[in-house]
Amino acid sequence: MNLKSLSRRSFVLAVAAMFTASPAFAQEGPVAPAAAKAPVVQDVALHDGGVVVGQVVSPAGVAQGQVNVRLVQQGKVVAVTKTNEKGQFAVADLNAGVYQVQSPQASGQFRFWNQNAAPPVAKQGVLLVNKGDVVRGQDYYEEEVYYEDGGETDLLIFGAGLGLGALAFWGLDYNDKEGS
Repeated sequence: MNLKSLSRRSFVLAVAAMFTASPAFAQEGPVAPAAAKAPVVQDVALHDGGVVVGQVVSPAGVAQGQVNVRLVQQGKVVAVTKTNEKGQFAVADLNAGVYQVQSPQASGQFRFWNQNAAPPVAKQGVLLVNKGDVVRGQDYYEEEVYYEDGGETDLLIFGAGLGLGALAFWGLDYNDKEGS
């Protein structure tokens, strides 16, 4: 087998690898993000009269005034209130139990305890930190879409195929000039 024949076969093989390797590693589309972690439930001691107090702040810790806050228990809204100018709120006549405390940009799971039954780690109030629109650099995406490994592998295989194809093509061109 001469060098010219070997170069042509290498070129054909490289081009075939370029067009067949990519679909072998391709995906059917975006992959869902990893399963969400179970929400962390924070313990909070109720004050006298079943009162829970709390505050809504920005990511920078600035109090968020006039923000709607609602308490949800077992899918039912049990209370709705609004923060004052210091971002503080209070809701009375609550029973012990697990509640979701929500604002338009934040929410959290809390286990409210009667004062005499609260564990030592129970907090004295609820703190909600609004998510806000923090954008850093160019990594902001409206919708989160994750792709599993494959993009880098496809690029590597494509580059290798392109390089082998160019090398084989150069070999064909070089051999044609030598044969002339």
